[in-house]
Amino acid sequence: MSDLINRATIFSFITVREEGELLPYNTQKYLLAKSFQNKKYFENGELLDTLEKRALYPMVHCSTKPLSEINDFVSLKSNDLGTEFILKQGVYVESKNYHAPRPINDPPFKDDMAYIFMGFKSVDLAYNENLEQSWKDWTGARLVNSCLRNEFYISRYSFLHRVQPPDPELFMYILLVECHNVSNANVTYLLDFVQKLRVERVFGYLTVYRREALSSTSAVIKESCQNRMSMVVKLTYDILWRFLPLKAETELSRLKIMALFLQMFF
Repeated sequence: MSDLINRATIFSFITVREEGELLPYNTQKYLLAKSFQNKKYFENGELLDTLEKRALYPMVHCSTKPLSEINDFVSLKSNDLGTEFILKQGVYVESKNYHAPRPINDPPFKDDMAYIFMGFKSVDLAYNENLEQSWKDWTGARLVNSCLRNEFYISRYSFLHRVQPPDPELFMYILLVECHNVSNANVTYLLDFVQKLRVERVFGYLTVYRREALSSTSAVIKESCQNRMSMVVKLTYDILWRFLPLKAETELSRLKIMALFLQMFF
């Protein structure tokens, strides 16, 4: 994320309603990405897409604005992305950060970036300065650094706290760990570490997100749509060719029926 000095970050968290959880996970993400694209509010900012299966928040949107504009912020309604989703928004400010220096003799790193996201709720809605002072310890930031610094370049740790709204269902504190050099070769190592950390530290929300430019959100939709199309085409093919008698329909007629069938889904 960009420099957060004198700026507030607006996080938009989306969960799937219980009835929507019956849908395949890729379908849920497809519907989410499509909803983001159709909402002008989300044209700016960053879309974070989870690298794990069945994360509570498959996608999180974040954007920044000057601190002077916080008081004018009006959150969206919980159903603004569709009745199948629940949207919650919170305004956060960065209270602590750490930038890791990079040795000059290190080779250039690829800009393959991921975020370790940790969210912590609190029954105390007031900001706790003691927690701020000890954030590296209780959030697990020190452990992350000691275990991952040899495999990834961790460029930034951002510790944020919520300033509005006073909603106990929203995270009070957020830790974002910005990891570079995340590739297909080592992403499993990162996910395994996060899973172990999740087991050892039973409090808080923990997952890994990759950054998706909003202009590339269509790629998320396209990938999901292609998977969905392949599944439907195969199902349609099996139904038509297995159950329709050869004498009743010619091959051309069957293809027409298939086209009509696909229109019901897209």
